[in-house]
Amino acid sequence: MFHVLENSTSNAIHSKCFRIDRIFKAINEYITDIMGEYYITPPVISFVNIYEQTTCTIPVCFILSPGSDPTNELMKLAEQYGGGMGNFSHISLGQGQEKAAINLLNVSVRQGMWLMLQNGHLLISFIRSLEKQLEKIENPHPNFRLWITTDPTPTFPIGILQQSLK
Repeated sequence: MFHVLENSTSNAIHSKCFRIDRIFKAINEYITDIMGEYYITPPVISFVNIYEQTTCTIPVCFILSPGSDPTNELMKLAEQYGGGMGNFSHISLGQGQEKAAINLLNVSVRQGMWLMLQNGHLLISFIRSLEKQLEKIENPHPNFRLWITTDPTPTFPIGILQQSLK
């Protein structure tokens, strides 16, 4: 055990000093050697489990890592649990999309559709107004679901995060 610790520790220290580009790999190896692979393996996301925790008043916020996109999985989930693809809408947020997104939100709330707002980090001002808009909604259709994707950003409104499943 000590020999493993010594090699892992040495590799991590040498990587930090001489090969900064390899430090992440060295730290992962160190954690695997000492604690086990369980501690570096990311959890498998079950969209069914996420859906089962949602309600028409609890949005879901996906804070994405580079290269990840839950759109296809949500589309499959919508087919199984959301009444089919006709009840699933998505819009990529960006400059000039605020009005279209609000219109989609209003229709989705009334008709019980699922709405996915993608790239929330690109339109933080809209997400702030969305937070206020969500507070005003009375009696949403029970099938309504709101899904928001965002890249990590320190300016994302805390209120949305607090009331969302993440």
